[in-house]
Amino acid sequence: MRDTESLRQLFANGFGYARTADVLAAGVHFYQLQKLEEAGVITKIKRGYYRWEGMAFWGSELPEIARLAPGGVFCLFTAAEFHGLTTHQSWQYHLAIERSVKVTGLPPERIKMYYWTKSLFDFGIETIHMEGGTIRITNAERTVCDLVKYRNKTGKDTMMETIRAYLQRKDKNLTMLLQYARLLRVEKIIRPYLEMAI
Repeated sequence: MRDTESLRQLFANGFGYARTADVLAAGVHFYQLQKLEEAGVITKIKRGYYRWEGMAFWGSELPEIARLAPGGVFCLFTAAEFHGLTTHQSWQYHLAIERSVKVTGLPPERIKMYYWTKSLFDFGIETIHMEGGTIRITNAERTVCDLVKYRNKTGKDTMMETIRAYLQRKDKNLTMLLQYARLLRVEKIIRPYLEMAI
């Protein structure tokens, strides 16, 4: 009983999530985790990572995925949808990770991974504190530029929709957009669309 209460508190401190390492460090025996998993109280979502059902926040899956891939940044379709730049709803979450970082155990049917160089993590990324945890995601300007850069993979229709939606925003920052476009080497592609809109 005491172990179960300790576990509940441990999961509560982690917004409904805990790692096996955290459980063992708290002095709780591993068999207690197994008992709770067999009872359906907790679910193993990745090797060494568990979710306490009914305690974890279900308003958005983004915080859960962020926990599974520390250092990851939501990008492309996921970021475009988050910022209201597209009507497209991807069946996968799009997540960028630095090439030198090893992430294993993520379900490929749920998460599309992009491996970026370290320099691509130096701009256009914001940290969002939301119920259920904290996520990192490309900001609106970076998202537009990324969709231009990856247009052959993500589709030119999505690129156009995103540009149009961005240009209609009251909080758009064209100076920042062009700065990111230069860094991503897509300024020549994106500038004509901006000139047409002015």
